[in-house]
Amino acid sequence: MRRALVAVALAAASLGAGLVPSGAVTATDPAGDAIRPQGDLRRYVVRHEASTDRYVVKVAVARGVNPVTTRSWRGTNTEIRIYWDTSPLPGEEFRTDLHTVGSPAVFTAETVVNLPVDLLAGQGIGVPPGLDCTATAPAGTGGTIQYLPPNAYKVRVPATCLPGASSVAARIEMTFDPRPAGGTDTDLAPDAGHVALPD
Repeated sequence: MRRALVAVALAAASLGAGLVPSGAVTATDPAGDAIRPQGDLRRYVVRHEASTDRYVVKVAVARGVNPVTTRSWRGTNTEIRIYWDTSPLPGEEFRTDLHTVGSPAVFTAETVVNLPVDLLAGQGIGVPPGLDCTATAPAGTGGTIQYLPPNAYKVRVPATCLPGASSVAARIEMTFDPRPAGGTDTDLAPDAGHVALPD
């Protein structure tokens, strides 16, 4: 079931001033607003990890499954998407996709440009050449990704993967596509409104 798109607003000061947000947004999403519990977002946390300058998103679902060992995460449309709005431009400039890649499956987070590169360049938002914003490890100093049993998924996105950000806002979307029956089920969090990250 699809609901109106909403954003989790993260209050962030200008990067030019060297200021970063502190604290975290923690909220719950209503139970049962997705058909399948594996795709029913329930609780989420979005925060800036100042010590490493990374944005951290952790989402919990009603019933978690390991992306590496569960067929519904492999070769299907199942994934979690985090859309990042980092400038006054309409739309979200960047997107982080959490999905499985390859065989054997590897749980992977890929942060990519979500708007045309020339549009971003016209606004002074440059994507550094050769920047690798793919994460496959649960720990490290760069991007990380992990499944946290029994029901949570966590990603850390380096601020360098959201270049030119003058502010940061995010929205979370999960699509669950079960095998063998198929039929996607999408949930969004939060349900309505905005939540600001404390300064």
